[in-house]
Amino acid sequence: MNKNEESKFSMYRAVLSVLKENVTVFSGTPALVKAVDAFGKVFESITGIDEKYLSVSKGKALEKQNAQEELIETLLKVGGVLFIDAKAKKDENLKILSTLSYSGLKRMRDNDFLTKAKNVLKNAQSATASLKTLHTDIETDIKELEKQVKAYENAANVKETKTAESHAGRTALDEAFDNADEILKDEIDNLIELIRTKNPDLYNKYLSARVVKYTGARKTKTIDETAN
Repeated sequence: MNKNEESKFSMYRAVLSVLKENVTVFSGTPALVKAVDAFGKVFESITGIDEKYLSVSKGKALEKQNAQEELIETLLKVGGVLFIDAKAKKDENLKILSTLSYSGLKRMRDNDFLTKAKNVLKNAQSATASLKTLHTDIETDIKELEKQVKAYENAANVKETKTAESHAGRTALDEAFDNADEILKDEIDNLIELIRTKNPDLYNKYLSARVVKYTGARKTKTIDETAN
């Protein structure tokens, strides 16, 4: 959930709490009892969807972070040998390409980082013969680098701003909020008017709970505004 949704969700929780604590007051109005029950189910579904949505997002972020750490470790090894070879060959462009540092790589954007890794890999593959004279295990390192470049590319999803899973989660969350708003606006807000004179205390508690209090905002939204 984003900040606005968290604020609205807090309103949902307050409304549900007031209504469930006083269900006996409107037990003689089956339509309201049914609406409150439906609203409670949508409320629970929002919690479940959000937890799953966050789990997917955090899982992808962790996968990307781990892939990056492994790739950087191998990049520094291969890049170091490549720099020595470039220096011996007096290849200034290759020296610049293979001048790497952990902090410098970590600060790079995804696309730039991936491009750097691929260029190092490409040049290392081309210079394998000369690199072997400097480090006998370089072929193993290059193969590992190739594998890690692919792993990072998959984890980072450079060409995709959202994974299919997170997109589906976002859509489901939007629909759940829409359903909750519809139940509040079209059913509960109207049916609660039936107890205005019978139980003004509950009615006023409902109106108070029905206000969305946005974090960091100076104003809150009244029942008429939150109904939209």
